Amino acid sequence: EVPPSPLSDFQIVGAGTDENGEKVFVNKDTGDVEPGARPQRSYTWRPHVLLFNAPNEDEELVYYPNTKQTREAYGKGTFGPDVDMEVTKQFM
Repeated sequence: EVPPSPLSDFQIVGAGTDENGEKVFVNKDTGDVEPGARPQRSYTWRPHVLLFNAPNEDEELVYYPNTKQTREAYGKGTFGPDVDMEVTKQFM
């Protein structure tokens, strides 16, 4: 499994099983058990985005934001679908 982005703040992760053998998922922000949840990481705001073979990068896998310009602009208002569009244009 790929480790979470150090910049993304929302995660629901597996925390083992309960006494009935059911998987338990916990919100890492609050520590609360999330009934009916599934493992996930932030995508919409302050998205968790892992880039594969990004242009001008030495490593095969890097997290967005990966340039000085994108790091300066990254924050609570960074919207996942906008990031997808920006990254897609770099490959075209």
